[in-house]
Amino acid sequence: MKTIDQTVVGDGPYYLDQAGETYVLTEDIITTGTALVISAEDVTLDLQGHKIVFGLSGEAYRYGIAVPPHYDHAARQWQMSDITRWHHNDRPQIINGTVEQYHSGGAYCAAVSAWYADDVAISKVEVAIFGDDTTAFLLNQNRNLTVTACKIDDQTTVVSNRHQGRAAIDVKFNKGNLKISGNTIVGAAQWGIRVTRQTKPDQPLEWGEVSNNLIGCEAVRVNAYGLGIHGDKLKVFSNVINSERGYGAHIGEGADSTQFYGNTISIKCAPIWEQYDRINAHGLAIERPTNSNVYGNYIISTGSWPDEKANGVGCALKIGCTPGGNNWIHNNIFEARYEGGAADRLGTLHGTTAILIDEYGPADTRIEENHFITEDRFINMIEVFDGTPANRLPRDLSVFVLRNNTWTRQHCAVPVQGWDILFGGSSVYNLTLKNPAGCDFRNSHLGWKHLPCKWSVLHPDGSGYTAHFEGEPPGIREFLDVPIEPEPGKVAVYLDGESVDARQVEIRIDLDGG
Repeated sequence: MKTIDQTVVGDGPYYLDQAGETYVLTEDIITTGTALVISAEDVTLDLQGHKIVFGLSGEAYRYGIAVPPHYDHAARQWQMSDITRWHHNDRPQIINGTVEQYHSGGAYCAAVSAWYADDVAISKVEVAIFGDDTTAFLLNQNRNLTVTACKIDDQTTVVSNRHQGRAAIDVKFNKGNLKISGNTIVGAAQWGIRVTRQTKPDQPLEWGEVSNNLIGCEAVRVNAYGLGIHGDKLKVFSNVINSERGYGAHIGEGADSTQFYGNTISIKCAPIWEQYDRINAHGLAIERPTNSNVYGNYIISTGSWPDEKANGVGCALKIGCTPGGNNWIHNNIFEARYEGGAADRLGTLHGTTAILIDEYGPADTRIEENHFITEDRFINMIEVFDGTPANRLPRDLSVFVLRNNTWTRQHCAVPVQGWDILFGGSSVYNLTLKNPAGCDFRNSHLGWKHLPCKWSVLHPDGSGYTAHFEGEPPGIREFLDVPIEPEPGKVAVYLDGESVDARQVEIRIDLDGG
């Protein structure tokens, strides 16, 4: 065992370069730049309840504890840092203490950063961060990683990139085993926990786990989700997300075979005016993953409209999936709430909805045996197109199933439109348009004029109707009884319009639960 104190560390960085050694911190230390660098294999760093304060100089790319690559990496995270030694450093352990960035610390820093090391373990570490675009744990391309029982106070006030952004716990291109469990994040400035990982033929993945984390967001930038699941074979369960300003969870492109269950999400989102006037209060967003299984979750989303200039949609469940996705959402509770003053939202997309179908549409998605609760609308469909915004044409032969769900409208203190379903774009397709338990497709509204749409639906009793929208907002609602004889269990949906070639697509439905 080797002891470390302020005299030993000096102004930093101090290199822990004895392989197999346990380093023990014996007092609080403070450094101008990076504090400690693990530069040997099998090093254990026991902070023994003490605190590291780093980054007094205010310079960018400084770290409390760094586990750098084993070579002089070209990335600016290292080229612009104050680290000068590069060694193999697998199997580092960091435990039992506090790492805090100086209050006026620099940008693009991290309390702990580990790149390319195998078998990284971080446990019982408390973190406070303050710098612009700064991360608590920046963990890149580690094979086998555990982060457990840590607490993060995220006081970052600037996030420069709303698309890529940063996360309090940012796990990139993880390989091998993964466990992120029992952590608490307070005030996440954008993402709370974000994970990317991908199976390769020569690098099979074991199941990873993201569980029992408590996450609170106080977003300073849009696209702020408590959880970002963007990797293969992840079991995500028993997490709690409570956000006064932010989104819930995002299962996104690159995620395959996600098991998302037993999570509790309660979020609120209002506009961040200097960036965006749109409200996107997504409780759970499912955007282009494959083979996801989402069940047993309780999700509440509140869209907050401070005045009528705000726009956008608050939703408990957002769907944007591509054909072949094979995603299954079942046995959950989704609740959409509305907060704020009354606004004239007729002919617009403003509102709160249980389900938002956006961007890529609901292709090959099954939504079954859920309970949807709303204070405004049940379903919003907007901007559903084939990837070419100028065309907004539906995809052929993709499947969207709504079956055996229950729908409840609860009273809202603020006057709302009361439409069950709102169509804001022209590409209405692949949708079971009526469930017997509370959601009536015929109580629908065309948000604005794109192209005329026309479709037909079969009732459980065998009768049918055609709905035809056209004209300027608020549009014309017309329902005509027509005979329909599709194949058993299927409904033919027809779309026509002045500049859209007539085409037929199929959906699978089961309106009566049979």
